[in-house]
Amino acid sequence: MSSIKCKNCGLTNFQYDDACRRCGELFLKKSKVRRPRRFSFGSLLIVAFAGGFAYYAYYGLQKSADDVYAGEMMRIEQQKQDRTVGLSRSEIEKQRTGTFATAIKNSNGLAAHDERMAETQKAMQAATNAQQGKQ
Repeated sequence: MSSIKCKNCGLTNFQYDDACRRCGELFLKKSKVRRPRRFSFGSLLIVAFAGGFAYYAYYGLQKSADDVYAGEMMRIEQQKQDRTVGLSRSEIEKQRTGTFATAIKNSNGLAAHDERMAETQKAMQAATNAQQGKQ
């Protein structure tokens, strides 16, 4: 246990005594109690970080939810405009091939290619006939 020595008479007293047991001299205890600080940069940083995280989480999640909702609304609108709703797979394929066939027929490059191919076929047929005629 700790003890306190009296400065007046030199008697060693217990630490919890307020006055000397022999001469009655009062002991002045040095208090090591510090006042709590009212402001701390660490606590300010923690509060700022927590507030920033809460702000980011709330508004970030809200924006993400709004984007998903807008995407779903756009998908629903596209489905309303889709002409293939209610058609079977074979009917959809026929509709697609009809669209592509029309595009191919209307293509200038493909028409010129088809003409060259027909001319080539005629020339090959004529060459084959001439070859058979010589034999």
